[in-house]
Amino acid sequence: MGSHSDHARRAFQVRALAAEDYGACLLLWARCGHASRPAWEDPTVLMRLIVRNPSICCAAEHGDRLVGTLLCGHDGARGCLHHVAVEEAWRRRGVGAALVARALAGLARAGIRQVHAAADSSNAGGMAFMRACGWQSQEELVLLSVDNPAWRHS
Repeated sequence: MGSHSDHARRAFQVRALAAEDYGACLLLWARCGHASRPAWEDPTVLMRLIVRNPSICCAAEHGDRLVGTLLCGHDGARGCLHHVAVEEAWRRRGVGAALVARALAGLARAGIRQVHAAADSSNAGGMAFMRACGWQSQEELVLLSVDNPAWRHS
């Protein structure tokens, strides 16, 4: 039988992220100090990600409050985790690990073996968490980005 501390540790539920979580995601990311990304300012971008990846984008909630998120996608060969965010009061309580485990299990079911995680280089806590989970920096890889010049907002 579990102790009281086991119950308190698991006083959150992990579930699939839903379209109606958009506002709560923005609030959580702001509370976590995540820099705003232009892509997430348009709710349709998050909706597309969730629709394309329903089993690997996930949320942790306590009651009706969102306390963690993880966005994830894949290209058929490699998965990528990003926006792994856990409210400060819920850190070191298994929330981040539960989100990562759910996403990795979903990726495995999709046949994805290799997974990357995108993290802001200034996010020391996030980097430490991922390293504690066994992730390693790939010094030979460099992330290159561009605002797509062919994109036109309809």
